[in-house]
Amino acid sequence: MKQQSTTTRSRGFAMTDALALVAVSGVLAALGLATSGQPGSLTGARQSARQLKDSMHIRQLMQSMITWSINNKDQYPLPSVLDRRDKTVKAAAASKNHTANIMSIMIWNGSISPLENNKNIEADADYTLASPKAAAVPVDALWDPAFSADFTAKAAKGNVSYAHLQYAGGRKSRWANTFNSDEAVISNRGPEITAVGVHDESTATPNYADANSKTFRFYSPAGAWSGNVGFNDAHVEFIKDHFRPGAKVTTGAFYLVKDKDTGKNKKLPDMSFFDEADDAASTNNYLGIFTTAGEKPAEYKAIWD
Repeated sequence: MKQQSTTTRSRGFAMTDALALVAVSGVLAALGLATSGQPGSLTGARQSARQLKDSMHIRQLMQSMITWSINNKDQYPLPSVLDRRDKTVKAAAASKNHTANIMSIMIWNGSISPLENNKNIEADADYTLASPKAAAVPVDALWDPAFSADFTAKAAKGNVSYAHLQYAGGRKSRWANTFNSDEAVISNRGPEITAVGVHDESTATPNYADANSKTFRFYSPAGAWSGNVGFNDAHVEFIKDHFRPGAKVTTGAFYLVKDKDTGKNKKLPDMSFFDEADDAASTNNYLGIFTTAGEKPAEYKAIWD
């Protein structure tokens, strides 16, 4: 997903930049500008502070995944690979690759966005680092399987704010340290898209399941999805007003389908929170919070609000 950004951003991220961000974050926290609350009531300074903190969260997640990949054949953390002996979860291998397990492996970076406005999503105060009781063999567990991503469940709350690339089909090759600045992997969660009306190879109008989705209210003024997106070269971009109910979306991301008349491949605009049905190879972007997983895209269940 190469989204359109409102500013031109450097692809690099030097240590001096990191230290500067940490310093700014500390100052904002001291001023009380980085606390949690409803984004709709924020001043411009507070909203900027949260956007900065959120981008740092995603950057930390991306950098941790890349660091992990260095010693793991360039692959990002994958529960089905780590837990081959079923010490953490007794289940079919591919079914382990849902959001809760993936994010639980990376729990030390934090999975809650400072922009979060869903009261059913909160930090996991009971996360167990050693011998989690919910594991198949607690003493040998590699993560706490009690960690949850399901904010739709009635009995418990979800502990994840961030969407990630679905690990299925042609997308599997992108769950790796490819250094590609156009490949989106982690982002703020988005709205549920039910259909897309295509206008040309870069423009479409999505239909949304809920025009009042909480994801349209991460930033003020409310009414459009804005968010941070982490890419496979570890850079993070802030995408402003990208999805808005009733409005066209222009994106640089596309997928290929074979034209029935010419037999040639044609480009179609790729909506990052929607799995386009005509992409049989599943090479399109599809980011979400998934409560179930499997070998095939159809075995994944995404949740929205």
